[in-house]
Amino acid sequence: MSGLRFNRPYPNTIKSVNLSACDIPRLRDLSYMFYGCWDLVAVDLSPLDVSEVTTMKFMFGECLSLKSLDLSGLDTSKVKDLSWMFHECCNLLRIDFRNFDTLMVEDMSWMFSLCHSLATLDLSMFDTSRVKDMSCI
Repeated sequence: MSGLRFNRPYPNTIKSVNLSACDIPRLRDLSYMFYGCWDLVAVDLSPLDVSEVTTMKFMFGECLSLKSLDLSGLDTSKVKDLSWMFHECCNLLRIDFRNFDTLMVEDMSWMFSLCHSLATLDLSMFDTSRVKDMSCI
C-alpha cells in the first residue's frame, strides 16, 4: 500500500476538523474516518462518543500532514481492530495514548507502518493479551 495515490476529482484539502457542533449518534465503526486527509493538521475528537466503537482500522491512514494527536479522552474499551490506524502518517511526531484502553484489541497489524517521524513511542500501557496479529506494528 505504501506509495499508492488515488486519483480523486477534488484534492482532499481539509486542514482542521472540529466536531463540537455536530450531533453525532453513537458510532460503532471509525474505519477510514480521516483516511487520505493529506492536509489534515488538527482534529478534536473529544466530542465523539466512541464507547461502542469496535474498529478504528485505517482511521488516520495517509494523513500526511498530521503531526500530533490526542487520543487520551476516547473510550476505546470495546475496540478490537486498530490495524493500519496510522498508516503512512509520515509526519506524525506525537500521539497521546493516556487512558487508551487496548484490553479487547485483537489486531494491531501495521498500526504504525510508514510513520517515519515517530522517534519515540511509549506503548507500555497497552494490554496486548488478546492481540492475535501484531505484525509490522
